[in-house]
Amino acid sequence: MHPLLKLRKRLNTLGTTVSLGCDYDVFSRVVTFDTTWCDSIVGGELSLSNFAQLEWRKVWLFPGLSDAATRIELSSSFDLTSRCADAKLRVGLRRKFSKRGLSFVHTMPLDGKTGHCKLDLGASLTVPNELQLTDADVRDAARRLTRRGFGTGSTPPFAGPEMNFALDLDRLDIRLDL
Repeated sequence: MHPLLKLRKRLNTLGTTVSLGCDYDVFSRVVTFDTTWCDSIVGGELSLSNFAQLEWRKVWLFPGLSDAATRIELSSSFDLTSRCADAKLRVGLRRKFSKRGLSFVHTMPLDGKTGHCKLDLGASLTVPNELQLTDADVRDAARRLTRRGFGTGSTPPFAGPEMNFALDLDRLDIRLDL
């Protein structure tokens, strides 16, 4: 790792924050510039990296089921040198778990509402940490659908990175409340 000289300045005015940054790599003598504008009124973040890439990013945090909350991130970028645009949508969990997944337990009375015999059913839904969909994924899926028609062939329209979901029935208890 090379030593870096970092310069930063943050300005707060009218409900917005502008951050200016410059990094100088001493060994390779390379300078990079970053500018970020955070707007609290509209929300989101607009950044310009090294005068070459302009990016807008917005993150929404939603309440979730059970012990997880949903995080949705939308970003779009424009490369100023190649004039190529890109967009990404990421859906994930707000926090990471030591055991990936969500746990659900449902209790059912076996001998009526006032009975003393109950059945506890539990399941764990294992989900990936993050799902991502880019504009290239959408274009490839549209190309596949128009080439061979919907519902034919063995490849699904969105055949991107692995999205492993699993549901495990991990609890089956019969309780007697005395």
